[in-house]
Amino acid sequence: MRKALSWLESGSRRRQTPMQSAELAGHAVLPAMTMVPSPAPAAFEVWKPKGFEGMAQSPDAAFLDPLLEGPLLDGEGQPVKVEGKDALRILEFDTSQGTWTGRSWFHLLEADGHAIGDFNMIDAMRGQVIERDNLEGSPADACQGEVTERCIASPAAFKRVYLIELGEPAGRCARSRIST
Repeated sequence: MRKALSWLESGSRRRQTPMQSAELAGHAVLPAMTMVPSPAPAAFEVWKPKGFEGMAQSPDAAFLDPLLEGPLLDGEGQPVKVEGKDALRILEFDTSQGTWTGRSWFHLLEADGHAIGDFNMIDAMRGQVIERDNLEGSPADACQGEVTERCIASPAAFKRVYLIELGEPAGRCARSRIST
């Protein structure tokens, strides 16, 4: 049986322990992402230019947690969804070992098509995510009538900061809105 990784909170940060993959059966419908220490060809799809937008660091500097800006695509070319919402992956990289741990979490977007602007950890298990729509600029800079180079035709309408909490790997993060 294939081994997977579980987590235990120990001290200031997550620690890994082996467990059987059968314990992850509830998450089998979600696509897997394997990150290896040495880059090698891998088959997965992501919208361009949706890469790592936020890269959080644990307070003890033991882990880096990159967050993909957009969802990966499933086998049919559609965004990965969890609970009916676009889902972004938070990955975990062990800085002392120089390897990916194999653990990841899902941040569910408020609305399909949104992206993240930044991601920072505030303690071992909680972080802040800035979520936004795919527009830019302030509504105050919206064009009033004719579109010119001094105004924005479609300014951003959605930007929020969320407090998230990492839970069991391969699950979704709990979140609460901090600002509008």
